[in-house]
Amino acid sequence: MLSGLLLTVLAIAVPLQQDANAAFQKQFDQAIKVADRVNQDRAVQKYRRAAFDTFMAKVERAKWEDEWIQNFAGSWKRVYRSNFPEFYSKYLTDLEPSKATQRNKTITRLAQLYEVNRQAIASRSPEDWQKMIEGIEAGGILLELMQTEDRYYQGICQMFLAYAYNTGYRDGGGDDFQALKATEAFLELREELDLTNDADFQNMEKLLIELQDRLGIEIKKDD
Repeated sequence: MLSGLLLTVLAIAVPLQQDANAAFQKQFDQAIKVADRVNQDRAVQKYRRAAFDTFMAKVERAKWEDEWIQNFAGSWKRVYRSNFPEFYSKYLTDLEPSKATQRNKTITRLAQLYEVNRQAIASRSPEDWQKMIEGIEAGGILLELMQTEDRYYQGICQMFLAYAYNTGYRDGGGDDFQALKATEAFLELREELDLTNDADFQNMEKLLIELQDRLGIEIKKDD
């Protein structure tokens, strides 16, 4: 899922999603004006992806004290039982200016890897996947996001690495153990962020089971 600063950097035009974003924002903003929590929640539930993308764009420029951000965080928590908007907004609000600048530069670099990811998925070429690995690991993107403590975009990096190393996505090479480590890291980061209710998390849970089976790792079940 593209979101926030990545959407701005890539300047993606997807008419249907833009329509959904506009419909969400209109309904949600009108509900805020009249303090109508019921319709706020309805908008967040009906337009989940649009709601998330709109929040991720707004949170880049609005502080935690902003009325819209606080209303959204409350609505998201009521609908999805998740504190992610509050966690992420407070993180950005408290981020030191020097780290904020570094974070923006790093995410701009990360955005360029979305096209590399699309090409690698289509080609299954080890060379294309290696470009992804080198960009995230050797290129320092993941390290810089760790230094700026952005767990959301660290998760994006780990998701990319999970696919890049996965032998099931490439014609030759790969390392399923490294893919497993990246998958586990993604899931851990998302749990820390309280963001486990989307398709990315569900897909990575499935990938975890697939990789464990492929590697012959037996998971003990709780009694």
